[in-house]
Amino acid sequence: MSLRFEVRPVDRFEWEKTIRRARFGGLIAGNSKGSRGGVSGAAFKAVAMTWATHANPDGTEVYPGDALLSVESEVGLKAVKAIKAMMLELGLSVRTKAGARRLGQSDVYRLTLPVDLSAVLTVLSPDDLRAASVSTYERDRGSQTGSGGPVTKPVHKGSAGPLMEIVPGPEDPKEQAVEAGQTGHDSDLNDRYTGSDGTVVTGPEDPHTNPDQPRKEITTSAAGSRPTAPPTVPAPRQAALFPKTVGRPPEAVRIVLDSLHASGHPDATVEEARAVHRAVVAQYGTKVTPNYLRGISNGSGFGGYYAPVRADRALRVEAALKQIRKTEPPCEHGTPAGRATHPSNGAVLCPECRSGVAVRDEPTHGGTDPSITAALDAYRRAHPGALRTALLLELTRQAAALHKAGATADQLAALGTYAGQAGIGLLEAVQQRRTP
Repeated sequence: MSLRFEVRPVDRFEWEKTIRRARFGGLIAGNSKGSRGGVSGAAFKAVAMTWATHANPDGTEVYPGDALLSVESEVGLKAVKAIKAMMLELGLSVRTKAGARRLGQSDVYRLTLPVDLSAVLTVLSPDDLRAASVSTYERDRGSQTGSGGPVTKPVHKGSAGPLMEIVPGPEDPKEQAVEAGQTGHDSDLNDRYTGSDGTVVTGPEDPHTNPDQPRKEITTSAAGSRPTAPPTVPAPRQAALFPKTVGRPPEAVRIVLDSLHASGHPDATVEEARAVHRAVVAQYGTKVTPNYLRGISNGSGFGGYYAPVRADRALRVEAALKQIRKTEPPCEHGTPAGRATHPSNGAVLCPECRSGVAVRDEPTHGGTDPSITAALDAYRRAHPGALRTALLLELTRQAAALHKAGATADQLAALGTYAGQAGIGLLEAVQQRRTP
């Protein structure tokens, strides 16, 4: 079976760490209405994590049966087969050995990950994962507060009653700070604090009532009056290809956007929510009201509608990356446009620049030696498509190794042309050219 994506073998720890942060909602959509046949992100992740428990620590020797996976993950057998096929299609696993059915032997697999993971899956960065966790915590905390808390999600009245939306009441008035010279209801103003009969009342100084000291703002909440610190200002984020739209979107778009964020897509934008809303309207017409959208959100969700939007986003990111690699110069490590940032997540494209690896002075590193440069240039001219960062780094290492073994610049250039036309590595090209 030919793979759609270039993959690399990984151990079980790295694979499980990536799967935990990946979003699988909408990868396996249902029928045209999105109500039957689909697989949720939770079910996909349950089967994937159960699949990994059968692997060796280095990610090899995975061969559980579909029925065993179904029982262990508590997911239906039909869904398990669909998830397993999708993992193979995405490059999350590869088959290393075909089993003999007549002898009762199963196929053997190993754990892998796509080289360009961002083009295949949505994987949360540590910052996005932390932000989504805080958002979930605040949303749960807000649903338990009174009128001063955030608006809770719609709830049902009774078991069969109509869907009702909780409307926030008026804001509680803020209690004003006590002013110096404030008196009781029947006394005149005095230069100190007075009781109701105008007599000066003395006592220990209070930093909240002493007019000579700065006061903290006093706010009123359900728990009583308490001083509050100034709000913290979040650090600005780097501009990306898909910036967050400023302003409050319409109610229907907000419902779709909140549902996408809650279902494991925290990077979904307002424009993508608009596209999902248009797709729902195109299918169901004028009956798509806010309450109708809430019903979809509480039911099957918008994952089936979001999947093609996300696929279009991946194509736009790939096109932007190709344009960046054409216009930006390579970095010190030899990576094309290595100092440029990713159009979606803002990360530096070169992994060595991103991790702070210094450029060494040896002539065989980073494509600086003329012989290595000749091999890479020949490969790039002969290769029909653009070179991915991981492939370019691997070709650089292989060319450096061959140069160190005694290969000349002309030999490396000829080898680069042959390997580029065949779409293989330099070392593999050496083996093929030696074979009669």
